[in-house]
Parts: sequence; structure tokens; C-alpha cells
Amino acid sequence: MTPYARLRSMRGTEPFLEPGLGFDLLDAATAAETDLEAAHRVQAARRELVLRIGAGMAAARAAR
Repeated sequence: MTPYARLRSMRGTEPFLEPGLGFDLLDAATAAETDLEAAHRVQAARRELVLRIGAGMAAARAAR
């Protein structure tokens, strides 16, 4: 069970969500992509971040 599925299964949790954000909007967001697609998107973002950090560190070393 995903964390969202667990939250969704618990009764009385909707009042704790941000104002204007209900399970109807969250359900639409989760239906927009599969768990696997979301994981691929996160991994791609991590790779990009690591590359940007590495490039910044290389530039800092070169500037010394």
C-alpha cells in the first residue's frame, strides 16, 4: 500500500489536508501517472540534480 493509499483509507483525514485540497483533486493527480512513471520522473530529476551539483563543484574548483 502506498502512503497515499493508506492516508486515503483512513477515516476522518480530509479535514487535515490543505484548505481547498481534497481527495478529489489528489485522486486526479494520482491518476495522471502510474507509480512507475512517477518513479522514473523522480529518478530523472535526481540525475539532473547530481549533474548540476557536479558541474557547479567543477566550476568552483576551476575558479580557485
